[in-house]
Amino acid sequence: MKLWDSPCTSFPYSFDEVVSAFWDRYPNSHAKHILSEDVLERQITDNTIVTKKLIIKQGSSILKRVPRWISRMTDIRVVPVIEESVYDRVSKKLVTYTRNVSHLSLFELHERCVYKPSEDQHHPALLTDVLRSVTVSIDCGRMSSVYEQVLLMGFKKSINNTTKGMFEKLEEKFGVKHLANEKMKLIKEKIIKSSSNLVTHVKARRQLSSCFQKLDWSLILAMANTINRLITIVSVLSLLHCAYSAAQHRFYLRLTEQPFVNLPFDVVFQTSISLVALIYGTSFIANPFQYIKKDQHHDRTCDEALNCPSFITFDNRAKAMSPEFAVIRSLKQQQRQRQCSSQGTHSGRVSEVNHSSEDSDSQEYRSPDFCNIPGARVPKSMPKSSRVLEISQTQANDAFRTCLDMIKKQDVDSYQAILTMNKKAQPEIVALNALNVELASIRDKVDTRKGDTSAMYRLQFWKDAISSIYGISPLPVPRQPVAIALCSFASSANPDLLLKLVETRQSTIGDRQFSDINALCDYGKSTIGSLLCLQIDALARSSTQTKVFPMTYDVAKGLGAAYAIANIIRATHPLLARGIVLLPADVMSLNGATPDSLYKKKKLDESVGMTKDLVNEAKRLLADARRQIDQVPKAVRPALAATGATTDYIIKTVEKNKYDIYSPHLQRRNPLLLWSLLVKNLCSKF
Repeated sequence: MKLWDSPCTSFPYSFDEVVSAFWDRYPNSHAKHILSEDVLERQITDNTIVTKKLIIKQGSSILKRVPRWISRMTDIRVVPVIEESVYDRVSKKLVTYTRNVSHLSLFELHERCVYKPSEDQHHPALLTDVLRSVTVSIDCGRMSSVYEQVLLMGFKKSINNTTKGMFEKLEEKFGVKHLANEKMKLIKEKIIKSSSNLVTHVKARRQLSSCFQKLDWSLILAMANTINRLITIVSVLSLLHCAYSAAQHRFYLRLTEQPFVNLPFDVVFQTSISLVALIYGTSFIANPFQYIKKDQHHDRTCDEALNCPSFITFDNRAKAMSPEFAVIRSLKQQQRQRQCSSQGTHSGRVSEVNHSSEDSDSQEYRSPDFCNIPGARVPKSMPKSSRVLEISQTQANDAFRTCLDMIKKQDVDSYQAILTMNKKAQPEIVALNALNVELASIRDKVDTRKGDTSAMYRLQFWKDAISSIYGISPLPVPRQPVAIALCSFASSANPDLLLKLVETRQSTIGDRQFSDINALCDYGKSTIGSLLCLQIDALARSSTQTKVFPMTYDVAKGLGAAYAIANIIRATHPLLARGIVLLPADVMSLNGATPDSLYKKKKLDESVGMTKDLVNEAKRLLADARRQIDQVPKAVRPALAATGATTDYIIKTVEKNKYDIYSPHLQRRNPLLLWSLLVKNLCSKF
């Protein structure tokens, strides 16, 4: 939308004369674009006259010159407009409104004119001012602003003819004004000239000054920087061309067996100009030099410079290891014991206490007590107490959130299972599952086939971390979120099961195929089975009246073996894409399947038979575990529910797809896992 206000135009006639000529201004010799004029409605009251006219005009002359294939607006040849005028005798104003009533989907043009007596103090009754304002709105896509500007230019051009036509009608009705002074004679010429120019010289100067005031010098600097970069690039290319020309000249001399005297003048001249241009361009492109800062320590000696008083701390725990501090502490303890002994009634008691305090003081002097040092680890010779690790509540909460987010993203089934467990045991189970996710993701992060041994180092890191967390090793506890979560929430977990979980995954690094199905079952018992046992212990500790039997752990390990078999069936297709086969070798050989046939999808009957054997073994282990449900307390059964439900879902999906290990349905999660877990918890089943 474009909005434009024209400068004030004045007619050297009175207001009543201009109004009477306005209603009869068509036709005239300067309004050839007006085809017809009809009065639709006119209302006359005591003080107002309201007139509505229908005026048929020709289209814009500028748009006629535009080819039709550029815009649909070039087809506009006739434009009917409605003109409404309101004459007010009291306020001495004539206000007109003009708008188009056709082609509204393409453009809208509204004009408003106000005729009123002039505000000139010298000749108020002899002049009439006209104020015009125009609004143009076009809907033609990205070219709308261009068309609006074109229409506005055509409108500005037509105002000149409108003013001349108005003068013609005024002179025809009231004659030419014979003014006494030369000033009024120039009014007519000035009016016509101002209507053609539309913008006075003063307004142009104001706009020009405002443009300079609003000029963004940063844009100019950016343009200058671009020019300098262009000069630099062109000069570099010119230097390369000079080098190529010099090489060509030497090659030509060798071919013609002429001696080399000097390079041609044009090559030397081009090289010089290019070098100067390159120096000029790079001097402006390069960053400005850093200011040379004054050295604040220029008057200091070397001893003063090496002295760092800000690093000196006078209150630290190193003094606890000093013999002098042990003596001071023993004296304080003696004084405290004497105060306590003075309150007693038996002197023998006092001497006994003093004797024991002297013995303890001498012993303390010989070996300082490291247990009182914050963050120190208890030596193995002393009875093992809780781990001393300085972890704030904020660090523990952050570690818990990190572990929970990790489980949400990488192990959704375990996350849903945790939601159905006892809330008291949830933090510990989250930490344990986060460790399992961290260990399981190591295989996906490294490629052992290319000789990457970082997986061994990562698993060894977790082995050392678990040993440090549970006091088996004197190494420091790493500041890792999962390690902090284990320290904070799983302090009572069985470290042997955790180490077994890590060592089992460490022994299978290398993507080696399982030798037989028993090796696969042992792997499931050591990984998933150990994790289930840890979860059972966590749930048992949260319920004080729950007693876990050894048979419960056997059920968990059997369930872990069943899950391992079912999971390796589901993971076969993704692993084949990476060139890995982990299926048991004995089952494959019994059914005549080979890794090559699995890669190329040959011998489908053999692969179906192999899958059937694995599914039957998983079903047998799952049935044996569920048959011993009475050996599992009800409070710890939610720990086994998710594994049992997932194993059952995989088995049913394989059977539904006719034992096809390449089916994409095997990679889908159980959409009803959460509901099945809730039902199993209500029924106390897994």
